[in-house]
Amino acid sequence: MRVYFIWLSIILVLSLFQAAFLPLNLVLLLVLLFSLRDISQSDRHGAWLTFWSGLIFDLSQGLTWGTSSLIFVVVGFLFRGYSRRFDIHRPFLLAGFILPVALVYQRLVFGSWSWWSALALAILAILLRPVLLYFQDSQGGIKLKY
Repeated sequence: MRVYFIWLSIILVLSLFQAAFLPLNLVLLLVLLFSLRDISQSDRHGAWLTFWSGLIFDLSQGLTWGTSSLIFVVVGFLFRGYSRRFDIHRPFLLAGFILPVALVYQRLVFGSWSWWSALALAILAILLRPVLLYFQDSQGGIKLKY
C-alpha cells in the first residue's frame, strides 16, 4: 500500500511539473508504463492507480474532474487488449501505441493536435522502457526482448 502512495506522489509531482513547465503528458506515459507492469506481473491494482492518477492530473491541470481518469482507464484496458495481440515488450510497438493515444488525448482534452509532443512522448517511452524493465527484472518481472 505504501508503494502506491509513493507512485501517487510521483504522479502529483509530474502533474505539477507538466502544468508549470513542460507540455509533454508525462502522466499518460507513466500510466501506460503502469499498464505494462500490470500485464507482465498480473497485477490488478494498477487500474485503481490509473484512476487516481487521472484525478490528480485533473486537479493539477484545472480540468473537469474524471476526464483524464476515464481516458487513462480506457487506455489501460485498450493496452491490455493490444498486449494480447502483439508483443508489447518490443520498444517500437510500445511507441507505436503511445503515439496515437497521445494524439487522441491531446485532441479530446486540450482541443488541439500536438504532433511534436506525441512524438516526443513516444521517443521518451522508448528511452524509459529499459529503465522500468531493469527494476522489474530485479523483482522477477519480465525480461528484455530485442
